[in-house]
Amino acid sequence: MSQPSQHEPGAFPHQTAYRGDDSRKRRLSMTGLILGGVLLALAVIVLLVLALLFVLGGGGDSARFAPVARGFLLTSATVGGLGAVSLVFGLITRK
Repeated sequence: MSQPSQHEPGAFPHQTAYRGDDSRKRRLSMTGLILGGVLLALAVIVLLVLALLFVLGGGGDSARFAPVARGFLLTSATVGGLGAVSLVFGLITRK
């Protein structure tokens, strides 16, 4: 029996076959999980900045602070929603 050449199957039994779909799926899943976590953390940071601005401004007059707060809350909700969608996508593609 002859030895298998480099181009024949079984030439290097210690190496596993490259599976592009499995590797791509793992990368996509990890990207979704990491991006989701980062976006959710960013949404929390935006809320903390809003609270910090309210406290540094002296608190008190919340009627005049409401338009500023509305913009921060909308931004935080949008970023948090995108983060949640990305996190769910990463969890779904993981399996």
